[in-house]
Amino acid sequence: MARAAPRLFHPSVTTLRSVLQLRLAFALGALAVSGCDCGDNLGVLNATITVEPTTIDFGRVPVNSQKTLKMMIINRGSFIAEVENFTADAPFIAPSITSTVATFDEIEVDVAMRPTSVGMVTGTLTFATNDPEAPTISVPLIGEGIEAAVRVEPSIVDFGEILWNTQTQPSTVNVTVTNPGTDSFDLSNFTVVNNGGGAFTADDMGIEQTFAPGASATFSVTYMPNAMGPVSGVIRFDTTTTAAPQIEVPLMGSAVGPELEVCAGVQGGPELCTAAGEAPAVQMLNVDRMGTASGTIRIMNAGNRDLTYQSSFARMEDEFSFNPDPSMAGQVILTPNEERTYMVTYTPADYEFDIQTVIVGSNSATRPTASVLVRGEVGRPQVRVHPAELNFQQTGANPPATVAIALSNCGTRPLTTTGAVTLRTTQGPTAFTLNNTPNVGTQLPDEDCNSQPQLQLQFQVTFDPPGQGVHRAEIDIPTNDPNTPVFTMMITGTRN
Repeated sequence: MARAAPRLFHPSVTTLRSVLQLRLAFALGALAVSGCDCGDNLGVLNATITVEPTTIDFGRVPVNSQKTLKMMIINRGSFIAEVENFTADAPFIAPSITSTVATFDEIEVDVAMRPTSVGMVTGTLTFATNDPEAPTISVPLIGEGIEAAVRVEPSIVDFGEILWNTQTQPSTVNVTVTNPGTDSFDLSNFTVVNNGGGAFTADDMGIEQTFAPGASATFSVTYMPNAMGPVSGVIRFDTTTTAAPQIEVPLMGSAVGPELEVCAGVQGGPELCTAAGEAPAVQMLNVDRMGTASGTIRIMNAGNRDLTYQSSFARMEDEFSFNPDPSMAGQVILTPNEERTYMVTYTPADYEFDIQTVIVGSNSATRPTASVLVRGEVGRPQVRVHPAELNFQQTGANPPATVAIALSNCGTRPLTTTGAVTLRTTQGPTAFTLNNTPNVGTQLPDEDCNSQPQLQLQFQVTFDPPGQGVHRAEIDIPTNDPNTPVFTMMITGTRN
């Protein structure tokens, strides 16, 4: 509510009227005595009201906010003025007061504007007075409602389907923020609140700023697929506009493309596949020398776009043959869900194990390359001796020292001793003896030597030198291991 500006003390309206009436009567009496002819206006006292400013211009006012201006009511007359019944057209707000204005005095009142919509608006402030010449006074009011607005184009960033392969480059979309309103706003807190698992990145490009009416700025969003299928994300930022204090821009994209899958295994056995997280391999083991084993390699396109691949060999072995030969096919194109099968045949010519690696390179972004291990091994016994060598140390006249020697079969076929275990002295006088050596033709079944060997067959070696010095000998262990028909064990003994 507006209040009158402070002034000197004024008597009440009734008191002032009584005083003025007495003065008026005295003046009229005096004039009658003097015989003055004063005309029709003799003795008229009026309150003459004016206002400043004569038009109140509020200028630009934000919607739903209030702006207040001062208006002066001035009494230039010879009688006390009364002002009351203030009214104003919406969205203007009149003062709710009733007041008096002494002669040649003024009061100050508040007039406000609170726009509810955008645009120019006019109205009138009206109030009543006791001025007989102007019982009602009207003051023109003018102002403009203004409001900031936010436009985001595009409001949804949809990259659509992106072909994802080894040649794919990031895809970028620019998003423009504009202020089509009539007031400024601030943009802040630009954040990628959901980046789609890392598929979306954003560059705010200085978007956090003040937007004047008509101003615009741009930020960029980039999509680089990292998984097949649809993905979504969200960019969020804050504004100082009433209608949109927080804005979210949805992000969408979908990756399509080829997907390389490779499976491999021996004929009639289980397959190892890349889709299951396995390392594909064709393990043809325990094959008879000059015999034959086979397996398969399958190359598949599990995607929804054409797959291009090419195969090569990292190592060549004559014992393997392929039908068809993948290294001779050049580039091969597989449509979605199409596959190509290659037969692998192993014909070992010796007892050595054989390894060949098939490398597959493709345009699949999910799996650009895959390798297949092709391994062949002939079934054979494999002798292992524990320990592989011996070293005795003695000081003084110690009693004889005895150590157990164990044989194990780490192959895939039975191991058989093919001759007597013998000892040969190679340095110094005889200092070693053998005990409980296996008979010729003793057989050991195969075992898994990757775990703790079972030490299936044992005999003993004793060191009992005749005197001081260094003594050496060799033990020969003949078996049917084709790669090590005679295992020779070195023995050293020293007495100080």
